[in-house]
Amino acid sequence: MPDPTRTWTAALIVIGDEILSGRTQDRNVAQIATWLNVQGIRLREVRVVADDQDAIVEAVNALRARNDYLFTTGGIEGGRPLLSATIGCWVAESEVADLLGATERAHEGCQIGSYPFFREGRTGANFVVRSTDQDRLDACMASLTAGLEQGGWPVHPGGI
Repeated sequence: MPDPTRTWTAALIVIGDEILSGRTQDRNVAQIATWLNVQGIRLREVRVVADDQDAIVEAVNALRARNDYLFTTGGIEGGRPLLSATIGCWVAESEVADLLGATERAHEGCQIGSYPFFREGRTGANFVVRSTDQDRLDACMASLTAGLEQGGWPVHPGGI
């Protein structure tokens, strides 16, 4: 049976040149620390390392040796950047759910996020298409735009 008086510990490695350069501000530490505290786990150390395999390995080996848990965030080691484009419509998400699903299925390598809202007394939604391939992203956006406009919902590039 686990000892209820034992303090479980964790460390967090934040990986990313963009954090170290100041281009991007980390937003994960506070959220992870809060979540861990609720679980009864104490965050003892946070380390920010570059997008460098040797630096990451060194940090992982050091922190895992002295903590019960080790979490990492960031660190995209290669791969293509995730691209996105946004459009908005004054339409209820439920009215276009089938169109969204069909469009996403027809465009491999693309994901469509739907973000409904209620403003100015009207229901609307912003649709974000994501892909690592610009041509696929453009094709999916064109298809989604055409489908929405054919359905009678004018599209607002960039969102509402």
